[in-house]
This record gives sequence, structure tokens and C-alpha cells, in this order.
Amino acid sequence: MPPTAAQCCVRLDVGANPRRTPGSRLQVITPSAVAAVRGTRFRVAAEPRVTREETLEGEVGLAAAGQRVAVMAGQGSLAEAGKPPRPPTALLPAPDVSALPLRVETLPLRFTLPALPGAVSWLGQIASRAGHSSGAGEAGELTAAEAQFGPLLLEQAGTAPRLSFADLPDGRYVLRVRAADALGLQGRDAVHAFELDARPFAPLPSAPGARTRSAQPALQWSAVLGATAYRVELARDAAFGEMLLAERTTATRLTPPGELAPGAYHWRVASIEADEQGPFSPPQRFIYDPLPVAPDLGQAAPAFAHNGLKLALPPPPAGLRYELVLARDAERTQVVWQGDSADGQLHASPLDPATYYLAARLVEADGTAGPYATRVIEAPPRFRWEALLLLLPLLAM
Repeated sequence: MPPTAAQCCVRLDVGANPRRTPGSRLQVITPSAVAAVRGTRFRVAAEPRVTREETLEGEVGLAAAGQRVAVMAGQGSLAEAGKPPRPPTALLPAPDVSALPLRVETLPLRFTLPALPGAVSWLGQIASRAGHSSGAGEAGELTAAEAQFGPLLLEQAGTAPRLSFADLPDGRYVLRVRAADALGLQGRDAVHAFELDARPFAPLPSAPGARTRSAQPALQWSAVLGATAYRVELARDAAFGEMLLAERTTATRLTPPGELAPGAYHWRVASIEADEQGPFSPPQRFIYDPLPVAPDLGQAAPAFAHNGLKLALPPPPAGLRYELVLARDAERTQVVWQGDSADGQLHASPLDPATYYLAARLVEADGTAGPYATRVIEAPPRFRWEALLLLLPLLAM
């Protein structure tokens, strides 16, 4: 893989004679080649055994091993130690930066560029935007002076069209980006102005998760150093047009004042420091999916027979089943029978005459259970069929 800008020993990015002064000439001498320049803009990268030259404006003469090539605007060439320069080749076009954001509210800075045919590596550089403190101009508009770019603050290179920069103070900046081909020749520049407004940093939401069973879920987030308060917003839509809650709090937890209706919700939180609100966290989506309701046991009449207790409950809703417990106490610590029912039918073994507590709840396929419903059942004395058989001879007399 050809070296990136960060791996070169020396890289020059200059304009030799922008005023076109007659007779002016510049030579760049490297171990493997000499670049002779007149009134032009060019780049030279010198490594121990190879020199690369890229002409942006005008013409550059690249000489090595007794031979010279003229590298015109939009072309590049390279010379390896002891070899003549390669024939000039067209530079890659400037990357398309039209879709890059004008305002960035998160760190690290991440810029994703469209693929460029022939590109094998990418270089990104960031400089301060001249006069950014005055607030003049829009984020994406560049003056002629700003387009000249500099001084350089950050530089990042990689083999994918994705550039990441760790940290910068809030402010206005210019990104310059170019791609390099398989020979390591870097193409034309694209520049993009943007504004960084990431402070105070947004908190990190922690709860609820993607699904909650609580009608009043607690919205929770991490504390941010230096933040004196937080602004929390809850809405039914991702665009936060249907706002349900918008509050300022000094805590890192907020519970909606009323119960939510079943469905999807979106929430976000921002830090406030010295009355300056920072960017919101990425919107978090959750679904309120209520637990199964407690079943109605009032309509089910128990039937006792010599072979036990029978009880018919309404069939459970689709995807649910009954979990049934018959106990001697309301706390279900003295269980005499328990089981599941997919159709609502209960059949328990014969019971001794006593007071029993029947508890039933609906359970989802994943084991999530709703609350118990409990009713009291009085088991009558058993009918003794064997005693009746003893009386039959007497009845025959």
C-alpha cells in the first residue's frame, strides 16, 4: 500500500509564485528527483527512495535519472531512486463533500464520504475558519481567503472514506479532504466549512431499554461533569413534534407524571451549564408494552365431584396461558396443587373440606407474567359413595 501523508518524510503543499513575478523560479530537490517550478501550485512528497509530485495549477518539471517530464495542472508523477519519472497521470477528482453536515454536535468528529473510483486512501485536514468568532457567513460558505486553508490543526489518514478526529474546541472550522490512488498520488482538494457545537456534552441515556412494562418508566441518564441541570423531552414521534414532556431538572432521573398509553415513545436529554444548553443526546426509542391484566375469576363457578375440583375459566388471549395455584393460604405458601392451562380448564385432585385460595395469572410465551387474581373456594365435605353401597342391602329388604 502506498504511504499516506502521515508516513511521508517530507510533504510540501505550496504555491511557488502566486503573483506570477517574471523570472521567478523554485526548485525542490529530493534524494530521488528535482521539481522545477514556475508560478504554480503543487505538492511534493519526498521519501527515502521515491518522490511524488502533484500539480494543482500551472506546470512542474520533474527530473530524475537524467530525464525530465512536464507535469501539467491536474496531473501527478513519481520518481523512484535511480529511475526516470513515470509518465504523468491524471489526479483523482476532489471528493464530494456536499452531504457532509454543516453543524456537528458530537465528538469524536466523524465524516463519511462517498466512494471514489480509483481511490485507495484518504487524507483529511482541519483548520480554523478565519473570523469564525465574528459569526460572519454561514457554516457551508467559504471566502477566498478561507479556501486557502490554514494553519493546520488536525490531520487524519486512512484506507476507507471515513475520517475521524478526536477533539476540538467548539467553533467554526474548515475540513480539507483528498483521495490518493494506487501510486500514492493525492488528488484534488475538496473543502467543507462546518461548525462544532458539542459542549456541554450530551448525557448518556441509560434507561429504560427498548421495551418497558411500566406505565411510568423512569428516564435515566449519566451525569455530565460541569452540568448544573438537564433538559428532558419525551414525545410520541421521532421528530419530537408531538411533545408529551419537556422539563428541566437537576437530577439524573425523571419519571413521567402520568401513566403512558401503550405504544412507542421517543426521549432525549441535554446538559445545561451556566444557562447554556448543549446538544441533545441521540433520541432513544422505547415501547411501553403493558403486562397481561389479572384474569377475572368472578365468572368461574367451581364444581366439586368425587374425582376432584373442576373450574372453567374463559380461554386466555392468543399467545397467553394461565398459571394456576391452589393453596391453603392467601400468600400461596401452602400449595396443594398448581399447574398451567392453555384453554382455561382446571382439574384438581379431590380436596379435603376446607377453605382454599385459587390464584391465577396470565403468562406470555417468554415467561413474562401479569399480576395474580385470587378468589376463595370452600370445598364441601366429600360425598361418601361407599357408605351408600352399604345401605343397599337394607333398602332391598
